[in-house]
Amino acid sequence: MGENAGIENKAPKVLILEDSLQDMELMVAQLSVAGYQPEVTHAENKGQFIEALKNNQYDIILSDFKLPGFDAFGALEISQEFCNEVPFICVSGSIGEELAIGLLKKGAVDYVLKDRPERLPFAIKNALAEAKEKAARILSRRKLKESENRFRQVAETAREWIWEVDTNGMYTYSSPVMESLLGYTPDEVVGKKYFYDFFVPEIKEEMKQVAFEVFAKKEVFRNFENANVHKNGNRVIVTTSGSPIFDDAGNLTGYRGVDEDITERKKAEQALLAKMDELERFHKLTVGREITMVELKKEVNMLLNELGKKSKYRIVE
Repeated sequence: MGENAGIENKAPKVLILEDSLQDMELMVAQLSVAGYQPEVTHAENKGQFIEALKNNQYDIILSDFKLPGFDAFGALEISQEFCNEVPFICVSGSIGEELAIGLLKKGAVDYVLKDRPERLPFAIKNALAEAKEKAARILSRRKLKESENRFRQVAETAREWIWEVDTNGMYTYSSPVMESLLGYTPDEVVGKKYFYDFFVPEIKEEMKQVAFEVFAKKEVFRNFENANVHKNGNRVIVTTSGSPIFDDAGNLTGYRGVDEDITERKKAEQALLAKMDELERFHKLTVGREITMVELKKEVNMLLNELGKKSKYRIVE
């Protein structure tokens, strides 16, 4: 569409296909009376029409029905080949209802009889408004598609499990990582399972309630630690982070997020904590043995540091 297509476009680029110069001038005059200042390109025949479409962009096309060597049906077909998004209005001296309906079915947005020229500005106004809305929808869908494609590309190559669920918690997307994480393929999960289906039984209801409380608040959440059951029965511990998904009207449609497997890390932490407890118990048995106590305190501090925690003892050499 032309650059001037927009809200209250009063200077549209108009291509008029009309073999009568007088009728063409009457159309332009009618638009001027209605407050338009159109930038007009006039074509009298098929050849000029095609040439005009090749060389310029337009906001709207006005076409007579009966033309030398062809008619509005042919003109409409040609215009759709060059610029399918540009609204096409048939302006005719006489056109039967059947033909008019046929044009509309083929893609024309309106038709105006020449003996009712006062309708032309309104038809153009409506056509431009509809074209603008259609262009906005197409752009929105294109941006959404591009965004989804970028998301999918990242999700397919990420090491973490990336997922999407609807407002009921049903999976609407799962990256392939789920198979290595929990043993299920995306096809086994999407549209078939809910996120809480994988929670370990002893925390399932509690975690489900917590999750839906977050859904109700439409909040972002981070590093939500939870235990899940692998397809083979093993326990898998993950941290889950997610953010809400909204539609154009601002309504919540679901959540998108990522799970990171921390099972091995948790096992290592538990092993270190167990060793630290053992050292602490031994420490209590060695009261009065200063050298042994210092060494034990150093080892306890080292274990705490490995867990990312501060040292418990201050060592004076």
